[in-house]
Amino acid sequence: MTVQYRDLVQDDEIKSNQLTTLISGKLLESPLDGETLKPTVLIWCNGHEDGMVNEQGSVYPHEITQVRRNGEWHDVAGQPATENPNLEKPRVGCQKKS
Repeated sequence: MTVQYRDLVQDDEIKSNQLTTLISGKLLESPLDGETLKPTVLIWCNGHEDGMVNEQGSVYPHEITQVRRNGEWHDVAGQPATENPNLEKPRVGCQKKS
């Protein structure tokens, strides 16, 4: 089963790849702003899974790859294209532990 990006809701458990490895987290807001998809979405990132700290931060839609529904992980499809995914963006959350 594949879940469409626009069907994600606040508090969904997700997996994202903004740190290059797949890390679990939770959506802190809905990807929808009325009928429009937001260019970034705020998540809680379980950075401890990769030796980092747990923090909130924003990710691009294409970085959300899976969502947990009915106890199972499903791929997410239909994310809007990022303007330029090759540009380095500052990371607010999940910094390496000192």
